[in-house]
Amino acid sequence: MIVAFKYSLLNNIPEFLIFALIMIQQLTPVPLHIMLILLLITGLLWGVYSIIFKRWFNQHPEYNPANRQLTKLGYVILGFGLIGAALLFFGTQLAAYLPTIIVLIMTFLLKDVFTTTNWVRVRQGGH
Repeated sequence: MIVAFKYSLLNNIPEFLIFALIMIQQLTPVPLHIMLILLLITGLLWGVYSIIFKRWFNQHPEYNPANRQLTKLGYVILGFGLIGAALLFFGTQLAAYLPTIIVLIMTFLLKDVFTTTNWVRVRQGGH
């Protein structure tokens, strides 16, 4: 089984930015205007990420999300992760934002680890 740690890390950079923003908001008392500025900065960084990686994906098509396919294990991880996040969020008396976000980020990170590219499947004799 081929695992794609590099692809997973590159593909989930925006989620890490959102997680950092949520951690800042949870750990420190941040005024609303500062939080809006941080949200704007996160949006700008996400835009820069999209522009930079659009070019990079053209040069490295094996990392382009459009050329990737989830394996069965990836689907299982995604299913359990989404169910776990929903249970955390809706199953607690107070909405557990931080644990839910952590579970979602880990789910998407692990889901992307278990993807394959078209050229890997062809090279291994699959379709």
